[in-house]
Amino acid sequence: MAALALILYTPWQISTLVIIPDVLVGLVIGYALSWWVPGIRRLVTTAPRRAAQVRAAAKQAFFDQAVSATRGRTGILVYYSDLERSLSILADLPVQGKVPGHRFNEILDRFQRCGGDLPLVARLSRVIAEVKDAVKAEFPPSASNPNELPDRPRIEQV
Repeated sequence: MAALALILYTPWQISTLVIIPDVLVGLVIGYALSWWVPGIRRLVTTAPRRAAQVRAAAKQAFFDQAVSATRGRTGILVYYSDLERSLSILADLPVQGKVPGHRFNEILDRFQRCGGDLPLVARLSRVIAEVKDAVKAEFPPSASNPNELPDRPRIEQV
């Protein structure tokens, strides 16, 4: 659009033969910029679309990382997407049955509200601690309920 506007409103005479190639070059440059500069992609997508993308990616990661494959099906995934700057918490069905969903919603809300107050690593560490506190009463660690998943972050670039 910027290339077309520039062509149409420039004070110089431009041949009609170069309009389509110029617009196509502008399209390629705009696409490349939106791919390499996440802020641009965030600007041109709606909040509901970004939220849907994070939910879909979190669900995919939940199964790809075998979070649901624990013996007691007590896995919980804390998923953060840097592109969308959004967090999702997914819990397996037995956890959902014993820990009220509003607990996770409150954690998500606190994460969003303290946006610029703390560095991202500190905010995510706090989320993980709060999730642990929310579930430890219902699922205390024991010999019959060992920790089967690694407690370290997995960072993937897509």
